Amino acid sequence: MQEMAIESDAAVEVLLGELTFSVVLEAHPDHLLRTLTWYQRLCEVRAGIPFVFVHDMGLLLAHQPGTDIHLGVRRRTLSIAQERNPHQDFEGPRQLLKETLAFFDLISSSPMVKTLRTQKNSDTLMVALLAHLFEGIHLHGLANTPPARVLKGASKLHNLEPGSLLVPSQIQTLSQALSSLMRHKTQLLIAIEQVDLDALKLLQMTQGATGESALLLELHQMFATPMANDIANFSLDLLPSVLETKRSHGAQRYLVDGFASVETRGNLDSLLPSELVYDDELFDRRYLHREQLYYAREKDHENKDRHHIFLVDASASMRGLRTVFARGVALAMAKKALLAGDQVTWRFFDSRLHDKQRLSNKNMRVPYLLCFRGEKGRDTTEVFTALHRELARQHQEAKEDVVITFFSHSRCVIRPEVVLGLKNFAKLRGVFVKPNADELYLDYLNRLDGHHVISASVLEDRAQRQDQALSLLAGYQVGTADRGN
Repeated sequence: MQEMAIESDAAVEVLLGELTFSVVLEAHPDHLLRTLTWYQRLCEVRAGIPFVFVHDMGLLLAHQPGTDIHLGVRRRTLSIAQERNPHQDFEGPRQLLKETLAFFDLISSSPMVKTLRTQKNSDTLMVALLAHLFEGIHLHGLANTPPARVLKGASKLHNLEPGSLLVPSQIQTLSQALSSLMRHKTQLLIAIEQVDLDALKLLQMTQGATGESALLLELHQMFATPMANDIANFSLDLLPSVLETKRSHGAQRYLVDGFASVETRGNLDSLLPSELVYDDELFDRRYLHREQLYYAREKDHENKDRHHIFLVDASASMRGLRTVFARGVALAMAKKALLAGDQVTWRFFDSRLHDKQRLSNKNMRVPYLLCFRGEKGRDTTEVFTALHRELARQHQEAKEDVVITFFSHSRCVIRPEVVLGLKNFAKLRGVFVKPNADELYLDYLNRLDGHHVISASVLEDRAQRQDQALSLLAGYQVGTADRGN
């Protein structure tokens, strides 16, 4: 494997000097390089966090002590730093480091941290998590260190001695930062315990943050949004039922005796016996014109691929259990469609139709789907009219069967002529999550290809809510049409 590297310039050496006050020792050069990458990206969204805090907390969250990392005060490094700075006070920092080490031991035993270590977490996820944990912790008087430029020389970087790189101005600054961190340790510990494990597990199951396009700010928002936990928890109840979905193929195969169909192409051993009754001249002519009939054991379907469009109401009237149910079910349906090899587009709407989000198995944009909040207002008439215009423009180039599934509530007003227009280009299904016990009356219901009504009483009962969702998933068709789905 080609060795990664980093430019060892003055800015990097300043950062490495901070590791004099580190209590986490990395066992591999690449781990140090990775922490510098975290720091570089973190500076883009949250300035003022010392590199040593990013290094220690990040490695502690990502690796198990005793294997890839080790916990302990760097006594030799401190001695070297004290020899080079004999007029500086190191007794105070030593006491703070002992307190920090005990605190990190406590963090290491946290159930959240233990769960996090079992997952393969991307750099983007780690940066978002660190930004969330240190949010609200103000490190007064701390000067911002210029971010490092990650380039090349990881092994050389690892061999540098932090104690010899520490400059006098850093000693007091880092001592104050450590003191401030210890004053906020309860706040930090609470933030760690409140990290949403369900959201992290959902990211792992949907591979939502492994793609390059995963957005740092979306992840950061996910950690700070209470609603994301409820949606993630509900989605985790549903996903096991769809993860066994298999990608469909164009051919049906029969592994038992018998034939699937009669075709005009095949092998001579599959030729129908009735073809042998023709005289030689007619037999040859039928062969040249491909008029002979053959038994066939597989049949290719030439149906178009499916394109699923999920429209989810994000207006204020869909808050609470309604949005939990709608987004949880839609997310599970989207995953089922992706596993079957279908295309999936997700769009939120309120007073307008928001931008398309193309989902894939590598990147389902889970943080965005969990945390998106609509704007003021709600105009379903305009939303579906705009969708109709858009599909009409695209219809000439369409080489796919479009299935539209929208999630809203009992006041989702759509003009009947728009519904009929949409059905010229797609199958149209609706899921209505009712906010109350009022009877659902919408004049276009009988024009839909299918609809489901979820009552308020079902939403309030966890078992009924899950049963209804699983029923919707079981009946949701994915894969190319007429393939047995």
